[in-house]
Amino acid sequence: VHSIFALRLFNDGVAMLLLFIALFLLVRRRWTSACVMYSLALSVKMNIVLFAPGLAVLLLQTGGLAASAARGLLCLAIQVGLAWPFLETDASAYLHRAFELGRVFMFK
Repeated sequence: VHSIFALRLFNDGVAMLLLFIALFLLVRRRWTSACVMYSLALSVKMNIVLFAPGLAVLLLQTGGLAASAARGLLCLAIQVGLAWPFLETDASAYLHRAFELGRVFMFK
């Protein structure tokens, strides 16, 4: 197999698959299911957060502030639920490494 995903085991493919499922659910107007899939995609790879402003605008336009806030809290609850075992063990180390913004990636 000469696939970049199989050889390097990048998680981009999984994250994008979950995001595409979320987009499909948005097109089908399944807002809550779409938010669940979006949150799962976000839990795989943080670059999915770049789609959050568009999702927020779409949810606000279609459901109003209260429904959008509820769906946003659902996404947050999923993130906390998935992170809970790590937060319970060593919250400081988990949060420091999960949001390490000072890293520099060198292309070789």
